[in-house]
Amino acid sequence: MNNVTATAIVTVGGEGATSLGVYNKSSSPTMTNVTATATDGDETNGVYNYSSSSPTMTNVTATATGGTFNRGSSNDSSSSPSMNNVTATATGGAQLRRVQ
Repeated sequence: MNNVTATAIVTVGGEGATSLGVYNKSSSPTMTNVTATATDGDETNGVYNYSSSSPTMTNVTATATGGTFNRGSSNDSSSSPSMNNVTATATGGAQLRRVQ
């Protein structure tokens, strides 16, 4: 994934709606020059690495805003990304985490 801008906006949803800019599940892509933005979900993640995903992330900007639980970059279930020059931002909401 090179030179990509990914945006996820939840406009209809309600309780339980999830907004993910980039979702890696059981994968380990190389992400270079990527901007991932997610807004307005109950769970909002700029980049979400799940289920043993270990991407190589270089020059990545991950932003989560406007949701209830906002995470710039979230790493769950044995995920272990390599991060170089990554900016993770979370704003608004009840719980903020830049990198989890």
